[in-house]
Amino acid sequence: MPEFANLRLNEESTTITLTNGHKYYRVGMTGRCFDQNWNRFVIDHDLKNGQILLFIPQSKTAKE
Repeated sequence: MPEFANLRLNEESTTITLTNGHKYYRVGMTGRCFDQNWNRFVIDHDLKNGQILLFIPQSKTAKE
């Protein structure tokens, strides 16, 4: 895992932005667990148990 991501994931809580290229999701994280708005992301993408997601960092901060 990239060092910048590892540092952010160790924080108590943070918000990340996920995108599928058309829609943006502001998803909360506590430690290494998704929480706020994660259910909306899962429902919108029809994710099921056992499926694997690959997250590709687009920038180190949401401002880039």
